[in-house]
Amino acid sequence: MAKYSITTLLVLLALLTALPPILPPASAQDGVTFTVTQSGTTINATVGDVVRLELDTLPLGYRWWLDEVNPDVLAMDGEPQYISDDGAPPGTSGTTVWVFNVIGPGESTLSLYFGDETGETVEQEFSMTVIATAPVDIPAPSVVLTEANSGEVITLSEGDVLQINLESTPGTGYEWTRADSISTMQTVADIVVYDVPAGSPAEGQLEPGDIVLEVDGIPVLSTSDLYDRAEVAAGMVVTLLIDRAGEQVEVELEASAPLSDASAFLYVVQVAEGMPAAEAGLQADDILVAMDGEPLVTFDQLLAYIEAHNEQEIVFTVQRDGESLDIPVTPRPDTTGAPRTGMYINVALPNAFGFIPVDRNLAFEEVVILYETPNLEQVGEPLFISPDTTMPGTSSIEQWHFQATAPGESTLALVYIRPWEEEPEAANYFELTVQVEE
Repeated sequence: MAKYSITTLLVLLALLTALPPILPPASAQDGVTFTVTQSGTTINATVGDVVRLELDTLPLGYRWWLDEVNPDVLAMDGEPQYISDDGAPPGTSGTTVWVFNVIGPGESTLSLYFGDETGETVEQEFSMTVIATAPVDIPAPSVVLTEANSGEVITLSEGDVLQINLESTPGTGYEWTRADSISTMQTVADIVVYDVPAGSPAEGQLEPGDIVLEVDGIPVLSTSDLYDRAEVAAGMVVTLLIDRAGEQVEVELEASAPLSDASAFLYVVQVAEGMPAAEAGLQADDILVAMDGEPLVTFDQLLAYIEAHNEQEIVFTVQRDGESLDIPVTPRPDTTGAPRTGMYINVALPNAFGFIPVDRNLAFEEVVILYETPNLEQVGEPLFISPDTTMPGTSSIEQWHFQATAPGESTLALVYIRPWEEEPEAANYFELTVQVEE
C-alpha cells in the first residue's frame, strides 16, 4: 500500500478542492476536440455543432476558468470535467474538458485561463474564435472534384452545383481558405508569332513578329499559358491584344480545333550562359533539326538522347537564318548527375488560334495572380466530413460547394494555410478555371 506523509496529503487535498469534480471522460459524440496547442485557431461552425476543449491541467493548485464567450453563439454544456491521466495519483496531472454547443449564428471569442479565480495569477491561456452560421440546404452536386483536379478547366451550365473535396488534417491548425490572389514564380516571356499557316483562322489577321499580350482581356505570360487559353476557347470568338511594331492592336479570331502538329519543331528559346550549349555556339532562335544525323522530331526524343549521352559529344544540326549548321555539344552532369546542356526549348506547333507562337526574352518572375469568381457563388460554409461526424475539426475532408450563377469564366483558388499567422505559407493549394454556359 502506498504511503504518503501528512504534508503530501494536505497538498493533494488542496489540489483536489481546486479542480473540477472528477467525472468519466466525455464520449466521442460530444464533438470537435481542440487542445492547448491550438490556441489562436479560427473555425467555421454551423448551428447545432459542438465544440469540445481538452486542456492540460498541471498540479499547481489552479484550475481553468472561462474568461470570455458570446452567449448568443456558444452555450456551455454542463460543468467542465476533470479527467486524471492514466496511472497518475488523483489531482497530480490530467485534462479538463469543456463542451460548448453552437446555438446561434455570429462570432464568438472563446477564451479561458489557467490560474486563480480572481485572474490575478495566470499560468496559461487559451483562446479561439468560432464563426457560426445557420444551416444551409445544399443542392445535389452536378460535378464532384478532388485535389487531383487542380489546374483543370471545367464547363458548367447555369444552376449547376460544383462540389470540391479537399484533404485536411485535423489538429495541425491548417485549414482551406479562399484566395483572392496568390504570389508565385512563373515563366514570363514575349509570346511572338513565329508563323501563320495558310488557311488558319489567323491568316490575314496576325503577322510574324506580332507579340500577343492578352486573350479576352486576360494577360498571357508564356506560350504554355497561351496554349491553355486556346484550348479553352476552341469554337469561340476571342479578342487578342497584340503589340505590332510598338503599337497595340486588337484582333478578333474564331478559335478552331488545333491544326495538325505535323509541322511542329523544336525552337531554342534561350541558352544559359556558361553552359555547354552556349559555349558550343548554339543561339536563341535556332531550330533543332537533327542529332548525330538522326532527324529530331519530339521533345521526348531530345531528352532521352541527351540522357543517354552524358559527357559524350552530340552533333546538333540547326537551322539559323535559312542556313544549316552542325554544332557539337557535350552535356555536363549537374549536382545530381543528370546531364545538362543549358538549352530552353519550345515545342512550336499551331494552336487553336491558327498560328505558331514561340517564347522570346524568357525570364522567371514573381507574379501576383488575381482570382475572381463573378459567375460562381459559394453555397454555405465548407463541411468537414469524416466517417462518423460532419463537425469542424474532426474530419479528413473539407467539402466546398459553389453554384454557377451566370455565363462567363471564373478562376477559383483555395489555399491550405494557418490563417492566424501574420504571413501564412500555403502547405497546399487548389486552382480551377470554370467556364459557365447558358
